[in-house]
Amino acid sequence: MAKTTVNLDDDLLRAAKKQAVDEGTTLGRLIERGLELAMRERTAPLAHDGALRLRTFHGNGNLSVNVADRAAMYDALDDAP
Repeated sequence: MAKTTVNLDDDLLRAAKKQAVDEGTTLGRLIERGLELAMRERTAPLAHDGALRLRTFHGNGNLSVNVADRAAMYDALDDAP
């Protein structure tokens, strides 16, 4: 496990220490979990091997807009709830 030094806002550090105590964990583990969450929020998630993971969605197969027609797509997006 690596050791490092970071500069944190005093109020943030106080709040983090309190949260760690409240959760029965260490400050280091709390920071580690926060970093893990931040790393997962990337817009193009990568697998451990560096491959791009694509998300798929299943619909009912009935397209209500011609995806080749840009104007129709924008109209459909404007009409979306």
